[in-house]
Amino acid sequence: MESFNGSNTGSERPHAVLLASPLAGHLIPLAELARRLVEHHSFAVTLVTFANPPLPAHVLSSCLLPPSVATAVLPSVDMGDVPAADIFQVFLELIRRSVPNLRALVRGISATAGPLAALVLDFFCPEALLVAAELGVPGYVFVPTNLTMLALERCFMELHHGLPPGEYRDFPEVVELAEGVSMRREDFPVPYRDPNRLAFPQLLEDTRRYLRADGFLVNTFDEMEPALVEAFKLAAEQGAFPPVFAPGPLVRRPSPEPDVGDQDCLEWLDRQPTGGKDDDPLAWLPEGFLERTAGRGLAFTAWAPQVRALSHPATAAFVSHCGWNSTLESVQAGVPMVALPLGVEQRMDATILEGELGVALRPPAREDGVVVRDEIAATAKELLMDGEKGRVVRRRARDMQQEAARAWLPEGSSRRALEEVATKWKVACGMEK
Repeated sequence: MESFNGSNTGSERPHAVLLASPLAGHLIPLAELARRLVEHHSFAVTLVTFANPPLPAHVLSSCLLPPSVATAVLPSVDMGDVPAADIFQVFLELIRRSVPNLRALVRGISATAGPLAALVLDFFCPEALLVAAELGVPGYVFVPTNLTMLALERCFMELHHGLPPGEYRDFPEVVELAEGVSMRREDFPVPYRDPNRLAFPQLLEDTRRYLRADGFLVNTFDEMEPALVEAFKLAAEQGAFPPVFAPGPLVRRPSPEPDVGDQDCLEWLDRQPTGGKDDDPLAWLPEGFLERTAGRGLAFTAWAPQVRALSHPATAAFVSHCGWNSTLESVQAGVPMVALPLGVEQRMDATILEGELGVALRPPAREDGVVVRDEIAATAKELLMDGEKGRVVRRRARDMQQEAARAWLPEGSSRRALEEVATKWKVACGMEK
């Protein structure tokens, strides 16, 4: 049986079940969505995670969930026959094998916890849309990244439209995701570039399942990806794709009191000058990193209190791997970035941040893809000191911070988007006309 914890039973509230994939970067924004459904729209919510692989306990506890958000853990399933080397294949197969357990859990919640208003699934879990269809409730897909990633999924599906099973096509070198928005194939996540990967057929099939969704919730806001907002709005009006809503940025709140493990990081920031400026902000780069940085730099080996650190007045810039949670946290804090993408969709994110939004500088890489330290140093100096590019990026970061704040004002685009979805769900379960 699944384990369950929480106190959200009762028929006086519409109930939403949210399924996270077993990745911290997916769970955290979904938990924030759960909190806002409770606080802004009077929902009860059950947030569902997986027993294998287990997430560190502090990840969920750091989300500061209110009492009306219950948690449930799906039982472990046997994964011994799945090659561990391909983590993407592992996740897809884990979710497929967990659908019966999810079905049993959701049926139980529907029978005991009040009217079931919606089932919201992480975008790695489209196979579970079948459960929503069986129960006759709205099935929505939560995209923890951005509209650019969802546009890639749509293009991926359209690229293979009408092909017989087992026949695949490569993307062209440059793909137009919407009018005025293009992306290089080399910046796509590897699974979308290599039809020979074991997970490729299942990836394509899961992408096609998205058309079963009643809608998408994407962790972005209109002002961050305006061209794609319009493109998806048009697609929905034409019946070519389900409706897409952008209720972001869904960034977790910092705890009222920092954890004991966070204190070293925050106390070190307290000793730094406002804006992080000094005569040579890069004197600490290797060699002798730890010795030379005593008092001026801090090597943090545990999870850092990133939201608090980015909001600290001493933080002037963020050298980021361009994960989307980190990106939104930086945008919300008005902190410009040095973009150093590592993998998955991060190269796409870096392209958005540097080119379309202008809130980051990206050091050039060598032909072999390696970014050397001198280039990182030069880029950080440009961003932190008085270079013209740096001044423009710092100003754009402040502008986007204001846009992110406006998105969640009472008449803001993100606030209105979640209001529209919540109203649809309440109507669907008979709680509102």
